[in-house]
Amino acid sequence: MTLGAHTAVGRRLLSSPSSLLLRTAMAPRALTVPAAARAFSISALRARSSLGMPPPFLPPTSDPRLDEKLDYIREELFIPPHLLKAHRNLIYKEKNHHILLEEPLYFTIDDNPVELKPKMNAASVPRSLVAECVKLMRVPSDFDTLPGLVLGYYQAHNPLKLQQLEKMSREACFSGRADVFLTLMEAAEMNGFRVNRKMAREIACGLMIQSNVSDQRFVIKAVKRAMRFKKLLAEQDLLPIPPPPAPSDPPNNPEAENIKNAPAPPVIARAPIIEPNEGDWHHLAFDPVVIGILAGMSANASIRFNSSLDHHSTTARFIRKMFEHWALVERELSMPFPEIDGGSNRDRRIARDILFIFKRRTVNYALLVNQLRQAEQVLSTTAKLLKSPPPLGSAAAFDQVFDSESIDDAAKRAHLKQLIDNSAKLRLELPKLGQMVDHAKQHFVAVSNRAGYNPEGMEWEEIYKTKAMMLDEWLKQKKASSGSQIPIV
Repeated sequence: MTLGAHTAVGRRLLSSPSSLLLRTAMAPRALTVPAAARAFSISALRARSSLGMPPPFLPPTSDPRLDEKLDYIREELFIPPHLLKAHRNLIYKEKNHHILLEEPLYFTIDDNPVELKPKMNAASVPRSLVAECVKLMRVPSDFDTLPGLVLGYYQAHNPLKLQQLEKMSREACFSGRADVFLTLMEAAEMNGFRVNRKMAREIACGLMIQSNVSDQRFVIKAVKRAMRFKKLLAEQDLLPIPPPPAPSDPPNNPEAENIKNAPAPPVIARAPIIEPNEGDWHHLAFDPVVIGILAGMSANASIRFNSSLDHHSTTARFIRKMFEHWALVERELSMPFPEIDGGSNRDRRIARDILFIFKRRTVNYALLVNQLRQAEQVLSTTAKLLKSPPPLGSAAAFDQVFDSESIDDAAKRAHLKQLIDNSAKLRLELPKLGQMVDHAKQHFVAVSNRAGYNPEGMEWEEIYKTKAMMLDEWLKQKKASSGSQIPIV
């Protein structure tokens, strides 16, 4: 075909009203388009994505290197599934590249201009790039990009693996940004996101970090998030496993072929036999570790801001639900550590993974002990106050604890008896739990030493306190820089 024929093809493409191509007289790479051109946007017509959504927006971060990687992922992986056939013909067919080189062409997705650039073939975007991005997230605000990353990979029919999501949850929650995963859970029907037991416990620990900052408003917000998190876990049990999104029209370019042949989103499977409950994403609203840590959050807020009085009986409700499934605690802590011997590289890799699983389990229970001690203090103080004669044991105190202005005497006695029973049971179980956790720590150190691993970082409670202090300092800096109240991230 001659050059004149090539040009004729370009004219036909540009003259077609269905192509959504926008010729502009702007300088190359300009990210604005004429106002009249905004009428031709994918948000106004039918997008190729079966989800009917534009590519996710990834907010700017604190690190230019991270921004560069995120821009590359969005341009090479998130946007191509939304291109129409005419766009793809221009981008991937070499005979049409001169059209893009002569003058820049733009189209808009949800009012965001995107420049069409010639490419010989679709770029390979390894999922390992996500791990590199997570490593570069240094400040809490950087983790605001995680919901967009998860959604974008899901839309591109290349969903993130369970191990990657678990890594995300560890890093984000350890930085005090567990709320990011509540956002993901609320959009589960659109992004296919699910949490398993590991992630649920990480999120609970991340919320605990938020509840240990100095600002009262932020702590109360963290307690409300804890109650919302428990509700989201219960709702997850009712959601079916989402099918993978399918392209709405047949692909005819390398990138679209990759999309078509991409494997379906993986079904979250159970972990190895050594930890039968780790991979389970059902019934997590009844996980005693999650509920116990959330109870400690509520108790911590009551101790600091409500004279140790259980506000609206939040701590008591968490503790009651925890004891309904207390058998899981005893079963997990009685599970023996496997004997690990050195050998091949594969054996050592498996041994490392096993030790990590048992380390995280021991960390969770060590934190649970501290949280339940605060809960026991709040329940004991509240029960003592309500049993006192007026004015201490007044109707106002009952109204604050049980959130009811018209509670009758029989209901008061029933509530008080239940609170006293839970307080007594917690006081009885705490020493046993502490002994089991101490034994698990010692056993973990012994197994680690025999396997040739250094069991560093055993003072986990202090580490989480340090993380809370770092989050508190960051919030104060944000407040100082914005000149307003501490932001509720």
